Amino acid sequence: MDGALEVTLTPPGDNGGKVSLSSVSSFLGGIPHAVVSLNPASAPVTFGLVASEADIRNIAPNLQETVPPTGAGHQRLKADAIEDIFIVCHYSVSYK
Repeated sequence: MDGALEVTLTPPGDNGGKVSLSSVSSFLGGIPHAVVSLNPASAPVTFGLVASEADIRNIAPNLQETVPPTGAGHQRLKADAIEDIFIVCHYSVSYK
C-alpha cells in the first residue's frame, strides 16, 4: 500500500504500457509525475490514460474511495484529492 500510482498510457496504434507516477518532494513540489519517451507520430494524436482499480488499491488510502460507499463497491481515485491533470509534452520536429 502507499505505492506510486501506475497508469496505462496508450498512444495511437499501440497496446500501451504501464507508467509509474512517482512523487519527489524536491521536484514539482511533490506532484506525481512520469517521463515517457514515445516513437514519432503524426500530429494531432489522441492518447488513452487509465488507472485501473487494482492499481488504485496500491496507493495511499486517503487518495482512494469506495464507490458506492456501501456493499462490495469499487476502489476509485478520490475526486476531492485531484484538482487537475496536466500533461506537459516536450517535442521536436525534423524533416527527413
